[in-house]
Amino acid sequence: MARNTIFRGILSLLIAVSLTAVTNASADESGVAELEARVEALEALVQQLLQGEAPPDPDPLVIEDRVRQLAEARVAEVIEEHYREEQEKAGRHSYKFGGFAKTNVMFSDYGGGSVAPNNAGRDFYIPGSIPVGDDGSEGYLDYHAKESRINFRSDHALDNGNRLTTFVEVDFLLSGAGDERVSNSYNPRLRHAFLSYGNWLFGQSWTTLQNVAALPETLDFIGPSESTIFGRQAQVRYTKGPWQFALENPGTTITPYGGGSKIVADTSSVPDVVLRYNYVK
Repeated sequence: MARNTIFRGILSLLIAVSLTAVTNASADESGVAELEARVEALEALVQQLLQGEAPPDPDPLVIEDRVRQLAEARVAEVIEEHYREEQEKAGRHSYKFGGFAKTNVMFSDYGGGSVAPNNAGRDFYIPGSIPVGDDGSEGYLDYHAKESRINFRSDHALDNGNRLTTFVEVDFLLSGAGDERVSNSYNPRLRHAFLSYGNWLFGQSWTTLQNVAALPETLDFIGPSESTIFGRQAQVRYTKGPWQFALENPGTTITPYGGGSKIVADTSSVPDVVLRYNYVK
């Protein structure tokens, strides 16, 4: 119906234009025949258009198939977007288990006395535990796997741009729970247990006074114990560039001059205050 109306409008417009041309050309009788021929040709063209067949309606099956294709494409797009978001979330959180198993074989020869079986000097090189002044020589052969470690770490990238990290590590040194005849059992010993958020650290880790990067790679657990600070303790630490400020668990041990029993203070009421600057050339 709309198409017929359009064609009728076209016909009326063409006839009006032709009549206008006829009116303007009435002064010239020689052009009347030509104008009449043009009008007849236009009328024939319009009739041909009016009698033409309308385009067929689209096949419902074709429409249904096209709609299905569009729906499947949209579903695939949504699934891909969801998968990408899940991958991004997974990349923001990581959980790791680590550690190692280590067997130590140590022979110690003391020329100035003996060392008790459970003494730390049998496991570490501690100058203060070396006996002096006694007669006789003692040699000890020790096998153990107490230095083996187990740790767990979690790392999270937060929406505010900071990172939240937790770390827990244990080994089995200095905690005998069995004997060398039967079980050789040892209790876990806490090494690290801390949470870090941004520039802050809360928990037990290396003391701020210790430069861990300066420790040499040695098979011995401590190595050059005479020339380094070695300790882990609970603390609250803030790091900003090369600066570190910490409040750490207080503890003081005094060794009297000339010998005697060590004095360990157990009434500390003020934390150790540590300010450190790392100079990197």
